[in-house]
Order: sequence, then C-alpha cells, then structure tokens
Amino acid sequence: RFLLPVAKLSLPYGNTTVEDKLNRFLVEHFSAYTTCAFPNFGFWRNADKAIISDECREYVVSFLGKERIPMLIKKLAEIATAIDEDCIYFEAGQYTCLIYPKPSA
Repeated sequence: RFLLPVAKLSLPYGNTTVEDKLNRFLVEHFSAYTTCAFPNFGFWRNADKAIISDECREYVVSFLGKERIPMLIKKLAEIATAIDEDCIYFEAGQYTCLIYPKPSA
C-alpha cells in the first residue's frame, strides 16, 4: 500500500504520464492492484519542518511473496524523483516506511 499525490499523477513520465506508467508497471509485475476512488489526505513534514497536506491516491498492490517488495520500492523511488517528491509513504504488511528517491549521480 502506498500513497501518491493526485495532482502529480498526470505529470509527464517518459513518453506517457506517471499514472499510466505506474498502471503498466503494476499490472505487468504484480497482476493486480486497486486504488481508492475517494480522496485521501497525507500529512507530513517537509525539509524545512513545515507540516504539509496534499490530496493523495491510495494504491493497494496484490502479490505473492515478499521477494517482490524491493522491485516495487525501486519503482516508487524512481517515481519520487520524477514527480519531485521528498519521499513516498509505503506499507508492506505490518511495516511502514518512507521511500526516498535515489540521490542524483
């Protein structure tokens, strides 16, 4: 389960949008996922310690075995970079974390 800002899903990502690229990735590698049709709001502190709130879409991904989690985390880190997010909220079972983009080389 992870959250992405709704306003950034339509941003360009390669030759398509973030939403379309993510849809293709999730269907190809995980076969099934769902999103919430109603808005969720995420709250977090930015680098300046200010509290930020944004309308988010929740994604719930279905897959067998935890060995696929690193692949999803890597893709979410790439998306964080593409949409200029400090991090992405992520849950896997009972564990939660923030996924940060990879530093630029």
